[in-house]
Amino acid sequence: MECTETAAERARTKQKFRALFTILGKPHTMSILSFFVHSRPNGARFNEILQQLELAPNTLSRRLKELDAYGLLERQEFAEVPPRVEYRPTEAARSMGTVFQPLHEWMAEHADQLLD
Repeated sequence: MECTETAAERARTKQKFRALFTILGKPHTMSILSFFVHSRPNGARFNEILQQLELAPNTLSRRLKELDAYGLLERQEFAEVPPRVEYRPTEAARSMGTVFQPLHEWMAEHADQLLD
């Protein structure tokens, strides 16, 4: 079978992969996404996420803003006193469940060997 992808298309594909790996490779990003996919698919408030993941508040805040900007989380503000904000995974984030499962299986098989 002959590859019909042009050099420009291959370069664009590589560029997209690099950009995605840069986003997903930031510290704690995968933990946050995994938390939403597996523990809170319907959303969570900042303090709930903070307690579960035990991150520095400024780090969590920065990652949540980034994930919202990338379209992986949605930030919803409620007009209440005191103010309430919830974060929910988008469909793109929820679909990462299919990515996390094989990754968890791979980790279970190799983590001890790799992290000793």
